[in-house]
Amino acid sequence: MVYAYAFGLPMALWLVLRYLGVGEWGIADALGVWGYDLFVWIPVSILCVIPNWVVRWVLVGIAFGLSGYFLVANVFPILADAKATRLLIVLVAALHAALALTFKIVFLGYYVVAEPVLGRIRPSDCLRSNNYVTRQ
Repeated sequence: MVYAYAFGLPMALWLVLRYLGVGEWGIADALGVWGYDLFVWIPVSILCVIPNWVVRWVLVGIAFGLSGYFLVANVFPILADAKATRLLIVLVAALHAALALTFKIVFLGYYVVAEPVLGRIRPSDCLRSNNYVTRQ
């Protein structure tokens, strides 16, 4: 998912812009912008080990805002040349929001559990019959 966003989306955007004949934007520029855009998630992923769900949501919101601002500041001047590309700006913003939400839910979401759910199995809890161990 991260590779598709980091490599696939800028390449697709570059191809669409080449097809529409908008802007003087190279493939290396597009990949560089998206690569730098994702950099802010590295410190956020380290800081999200803090076991407070409010802090983690705030960190993800700050990262979303910073990386979104960087993306808009670098992509908007290129896409603002033609009215046909305004839809692409909305699409890029929606995909960026989906990425931030996916990062929060899949990669940065966890629960702090005080005890293991199953608990410990003691040898006295198990019966041995026919080479199978069963729990009483």
